[in-house]
Amino acid sequence: MNMLKMLSVAVLVMAVSVTVFAAAATAPSPAATGTARAPAAAKAPAAPASASWHATLVKADGKNLVVKVAATKGAAAKQLTVATDDRTKFMLDYAPATLADLKPDMTLTIDPAEGTAALVRAHVKGLTGVVVKVDGKNVVITAAATKKEIAVATDDKTAVFIGGKPAKLADLKAGTKVKVIPETGAAAKIAQVLTKAEATGAPAPALTGWHATLVKVDGRNLAVKVAATKTAAAKQVTVATDDKTKFVLDYAPAALADLKPDMTLTINPDEGTATLIRAHVKGLYGTVVKVDGKNVVITATKTKKEVAVASDDKTAVFIEGKPAKPADLKAGMEVKVIPETGTAAKIAVVPAEPATTEARDTPKVVAPAKEEN
Repeated sequence: MNMLKMLSVAVLVMAVSVTVFAAAATAPSPAATGTARAPAAAKAPAAPASASWHATLVKADGKNLVVKVAATKGAAAKQLTVATDDRTKFMLDYAPATLADLKPDMTLTIDPAEGTAALVRAHVKGLTGVVVKVDGKNVVITAAATKKEIAVATDDKTAVFIGGKPAKLADLKAGTKVKVIPETGAAAKIAQVLTKAEATGAPAPALTGWHATLVKVDGRNLAVKVAATKTAAAKQVTVATDDKTKFVLDYAPAALADLKPDMTLTINPDEGTATLIRAHVKGLYGTVVKVDGKNVVITATKTKKEVAVASDDKTAVFIEGKPAKPADLKAGMEVKVIPETGTAAKIAVVPAEPATTEARDTPKVVAPAKEEN
């Protein structure tokens, strides 16, 4: 009798287990119900909550935005609803805007990746370039796509924005990166291109890599000094390199043997053997205005004044890390000249990526390598 009771209980437990498992298997996931706020495909894996994601506006529905996220290799295109509130900041092509200014098919960049949007940056098609000069009612720019100079016509209705604020045509300076709307014809709007940090007024994010000053090269290792911070004293650490480590010296290819004491280094990654080391010496940064014979006229970044940089047959020129000639330098290109004064020994075009500005800034040091005893 006891054995019979035990068998009956066992059968009952198995039946309940099967019922629970079947119910769980058929329950809809949150993603299937359409309640997800931002899809994993719309942001990088393991991205911080502050990461941006991109979508196309379908429509504004009250204070919500209905957007479409493009398909990726791992996920189909999908439509989502993004909430906004009274604190949400809107920008339309680098100028202040409102929710009412957003129209279907506009490209949106939304922050943060989850929750109510804090910042929505909207964009329409336009012409992006770098200002060469203002010539009467025309703004001459070097187009980013074609690298050719274009005279953009303006009129009394053209709206100009610098730093997200209304400005005048005369306020546009050589070297300023701008977006012109529409792409052709008289400009309705010319706005200085802003980074996310500039758009929000927030501090710029820490640049990739960590920063140090070279003490010496010891075989394949680098002895470097990390500057003191508010929370840590200055220290000397050793950085390992190997045959796969890439070296760059002031935006041009280099070798371990080219590194000298007191050079400023930016080292990637934060830990382990270095895969990329970017070295810098002091130099003059500016934007090319024109090449005049053997002189390269630039607008100095710090002083905003034009400087005629002399060159000779020994001057090395690099564009995108490749050897070039002074005549290849075009108006609007950002360059670094070495040395700061006198005849240039080297003129290198500064890549557009923010991570290449480390020599002019002193971001916080992140995760130094092995500390010396």
